[in-house]
Amino acid sequence: MAVNPRSSTRRKLLATSGSVALLGLAGCLGGDDDENGDENGDENGDEATESTVTLLVEGVGDYDDDDGLSDGDVDHACGHKEHDERDPLTAGASEDDAPTISDTHQPFEVTIEGDSGYVAFEVDDHDHDDDHDHDHDHDDDHDHDDDHDHDDDHDHDDDHDHDDDHDHDDDHDHDDDHDDDTFAFFSDVEGAIEIVDGHVEYETDTVEDCDYIEEYSIVELHDERAVLRLAGDS
Repeated sequence: MAVNPRSSTRRKLLATSGSVALLGLAGCLGGDDDENGDENGDENGDEATESTVTLLVEGVGDYDDDDGLSDGDVDHACGHKEHDERDPLTAGASEDDAPTISDTHQPFEVTIEGDSGYVAFEVDDHDHDDDHDHDHDHDDDHDHDDDHDHDDDHDHDDDHDHDDDHDHDDDHDHDDDHDDDTFAFFSDVEGAIEIVDGHVEYETDTVEDCDYIEEYSIVELHDERAVLRLAGDS
């Protein structure tokens, strides 16, 4: 049987046109998928992670170079973390943007945007936390009462009723015979604290008998200031 050359050529043209059309459609569909994928990827990649860590600062007195703070000092800090209301704070994106705190005995709930954030601590020269409560029981209560037993008979006998009885008893209410430049920084997230300005005297991530403290660092301030890089728990 003879083949009509015109019919054969027409069938070839139709077949070729159909293939081209299908390829074009597939290309369009594939392009949309790629675009959507890129958009979704960009959107997901641009989402900043947010995490929190609770930070507490305490003045430090005596501590052991090998064992750190005494159980009493840790219990004191644990009580603040467990019972005290937290002040909100947002960490800065850099050291220059770091918010500055000066309060001790006050837990801060620090929000961190991204992988880490910065917080600075500076000594408050005016009250030094008012830790001393200026409660040396002075009240001008040196038992003077102008009671030097003068009676104009000077009867001094060193009887100024001093007896070194200034009622101090080292009663600074927070046992605050601490070095004015040394502080402890506590967190409830292991690995949260990195000191970037200040000298680390002691640090540990092993804190027993307190569910609210995972780690702490004892730091000597640099020019009355320390800067911390914090990583939170998302």
